[in-house]
Amino acid sequence: PARVVDTNGAGDTHNGVFLAELSRGSDVLEAARRANGAAAVAVGRLGPATSPTHDELTAWFARFAG
Repeated sequence: PARVVDTNGAGDTHNGVFLAELSRGSDVLEAARRANGAAAVAVGRLGPATSPTHDELTAWFARFAG
């Protein structure tokens, strides 16, 4: 789920988290899943520099993705 406030930077967030997750050793599907979640979080925040931290993203998945 995503409450959209501002889509500016959503693609950058997605790409950055995808690459960060690959560098952490995640497989491609897990990296894409976390990148999609990060973009969902980012669009709910105002402004382009709103990517969630790793801990924020983990908490988001615990809440919404079970």
